[in-house]
This record gives sequence, structure tokens and C-alpha cells, in this order.
Amino acid sequence: MGAQALKLVFAAALVAAAALRAEDSPKSPIKIRELRQGGIIAVEGENTDPDAVRWVNLSFASAVNVDANPPLPAGFTLQPLERRTLFTLQPSGLGGYAYRLDETSGEGDPQREPDRDAVYLLPFAHGTKHLVTQGYFGKATHQGLYALDFEMPDGTEVDAARDGTVIEVRQDSGEGGMAAAFIGKDNFIKVMHADATWAVYAHLSKNGVLVQKGQGVKAGQPIAWSGHTGLASGPHLHFAVYRATYDGPKTIPTVFRTGVSATASIEELRTYYSFHPGGAPFKAVLGAEISDSDYQGVTHPARGTDVHLRQEQVDRRVFVWADNPEARPVEMVVDFAQAEGVRASTALPKTVHVPAGTEVYCFSVDYIGDGPSAFSLSGKWRGTAETAP
Repeated sequence: MGAQALKLVFAAALVAAAALRAEDSPKSPIKIRELRQGGIIAVEGENTDPDAVRWVNLSFASAVNVDANPPLPAGFTLQPLERRTLFTLQPSGLGGYAYRLDETSGEGDPQREPDRDAVYLLPFAHGTKHLVTQGYFGKATHQGLYALDFEMPDGTEVDAARDGTVIEVRQDSGEGGMAAAFIGKDNFIKVMHADATWAVYAHLSKNGVLVQKGQGVKAGQPIAWSGHTGLASGPHLHFAVYRATYDGPKTIPTVFRTGVSATASIEELRTYYSFHPGGAPFKAVLGAEISDSDYQGVTHPARGTDVHLRQEQVDRRVFVWADNPEARPVEMVVDFAQAEGVRASTALPKTVHVPAGTEVYCFSVDYIGDGPSAFSLSGKWRGTAETAP
């Protein structure tokens, strides 16, 4: 998804009147041509892409007895389907001349600054929530990138985060995994915004793109289904916003709507709801916002047929309950049987009094960090031990 580059060779015979036509790259939408106008050569650029503004940067790789006006190196921006003269070349003295140009090109406009006031929607359906498994400059695959990975099962709705125009799609890949062979095999959508930045939505399912190149999309509009294609350890959505520079595309940080009127920068290992303006009201339930005090003293009628521990997970927080269907109260001692990458909200072991026929709240357990994490619990009562599922 980076800039396309090639070397263009312009050569002249040992007389100033002759030059060879430039060869266009078959892959780049930018076409460079030379037009002779008397003793001057006009170098023309054309952007054959009907949907995306594009840039081209040209410099002399070598030059003998030739000058450019304006001087090179120089960068130029071409609007969709624009064709115009970029600069002229002419001999700088008597005798023959020769030159060779280097070209790099790509999407966007390096001369435009991103809109600092732009607010993005989270790229999934209104009223739904997803965990950010890898954030900006993440250790796994986001080194040096302002990019986000959202945990998403296969076939989850992906929505446009900002108004724009689709400038590129791929949806023919059905391959995904962590081997090097899967690099470049992800399905994706690129959407260019009004400020010439563009968003990339990647790792989409095969044939899971709902839009086509050239189509305008609105923020909150369904555009694809999530998947597990390309270099990916599992199903998820990779989202990043790019701006153009003459050195190639660069990711930029973005601000997202995280509430009816709230905005925030997104953090790794947190869960977020998507709020679309005008969307139906919904109750947001985030594990990180539920504390022990919210459940202190809360009881339920017993749910099981024997004394046991029940776990209820909300996002990355697990709430532990002790269930006693017996006709007499019990004292249960609860402790970790095994724990890695987790933290309990209270010191363990913990003794919990559980009345007859009742389920009571014990404590919560948080998954912490981005490494391996797992745990199991033991509950001892009246001298017997039981391990929670």
C-alpha cells in the first residue's frame, strides 16, 4: 500500500534536437510523457485514476548539459484525471545532452495538511463494542505505525469511519496466517477523505467487500465483513489512516467518537462502543467501569445443584460468584489454582460466607498486559475442593 516507484530514462543523441520518449509504468496511474516544443522538451504528467488525487516526485538520476524549469527535484500533485505540463527541459549549453529521471508516486497530496478537527467513528456497527488488541506502535506488527487492531469474529460488520470515496479494494484472497507467505494477501478497502488522507480497512473476509472503487461512502455505512486474511494471527480488523508525503505514505493519529458527545484517542487493551450520530439509544456495559462496590452485597437465588464458583466475563474483566444450593450456609475459601497475566481485585485466598440457597459476589479478575494470560480458581468448603470451569 506504499508509493509506487520506477526509474524513467530520457536520453538524447549527441545533438540537442533528439530525445527518446519516456516509458510509462504499467502499474502506476501516473503517466509521464515528454512533448517536444522546438528546442524545449515539456514533461507532462497525467493521473489516470478517476477517484484519487495523486502525487509524483521527479528528480535527476543523472544529467549532462540539461536544465529543468522549475528545478528538480520537485513534487507535483495531480487531481483525478488531470493532465498537465509539470516542467520543461532544455540544453544548458552547446553540444549534446542526456538525462535520466527517477520517479516516485502515490496516493494523496503531500502539500495538504490533515484536517485537525476530523473526528472518526469507530469502524463497526452502532451500539456494538470491540476490544483493541493492538494499538498505536504495538509490539506485534505496529512498530512505528499509528494503527489499530480490533478483535472481531469472522463476518462482523465493518463500517466506514469517515465520509469519503473508495479508491481501491481487494476481496479475492482466502488465505491468512502468521507465516511470511501470507504477507500481502489481505483483503482491504481504501477510502480517501476530503483532506486527501485515506483510511485502510484490512484483513477482510473473502468476497466480503460491500462497496466498489469510485463509490462515495458515508461515516457509519456498512462497507465490508471482517475476516482473517493476510498476515494475521486470527480474525480482526486492522484500521489505519494515512497521509501522503514525498517519502511515501505515513500513518497519522486519529480521534474517535466514543460517546454521544465524547471523543478520545483509542488505547490498547481497552474495549469501546461505537456511537453513530442519530443512532438508537443503547445501554453501554463496559467491564472496566464495573467495580466491586457495584456488586457489594448483591445476591441471587442459587443457580446450580451443588456448591460451585461461577465466572461471568465482561470484556477483559471476570466477575466471580459463589453459588450455594445447599439448605445450610457454607464458608468458601476461594483462591487461584493457576494464574498467569491476571490480577484479582482482592487479596487471595478470600473467605466468603454464602447463605443457604444463595449466590453471592466474591471479587473480579482482570487480564493485564499483552502477554499470555489464563487462570483457574479453586473453592474449598467443608474440606472438599472444587475447581471452577
